[in-house]
Amino acid sequence: MHTDFFTLGKQHLEAHKHTDALKYFGLAVEQNANLAEYISYYGLSLALARNDLSGSVEKCTYAIKKCVWKAELYLNLCRVYLHFGNRTAALNTLMRGLRYAPASRELFEELARLNFNARRPPIFANLTREHPLNKYFGLFFRRHLPKIPGKGKGGPP
Repeated sequence: MHTDFFTLGKQHLEAHKHTDALKYFGLAVEQNANLAEYISYYGLSLALARNDLSGSVEKCTYAIKKCVWKAELYLNLCRVYLHFGNRTAALNTLMRGLRYAPASRELFEELARLNFNARRPPIFANLTREHPLNKYFGLFFRRHLPKIPGKGKGGPP
């Protein structure tokens, strides 16, 4: 009987059973080491189950080199970076993925979910964002005044 280890790995990954997912993705890679998806998911589960930064990044980037146009591979590498707290590398990965897969809804959704493109409006709307008054008053207000309720993170509800 042929078992689809990759499907079992994805099911365990969705159930947050990272150690089991790692085992099944490892078996899937053993069955077919040429599929970039298998290698990428193995790298992701390696990060989640064993906290192996170098191994997981290596596997995910190797998978991307094999199939640069697959958005799913960039998402996995992005999730690896986010697991280790590297938001800058995650952003760079998503942006690189959009160069190769510009029609990928998943990559745009991940960017929106992470709120990478969100910026607060300038203090003085009639001046440019780069104007010194906007820059320095913005820094002052953001650092020294309490959060306005219902605006942004923190502050009272």
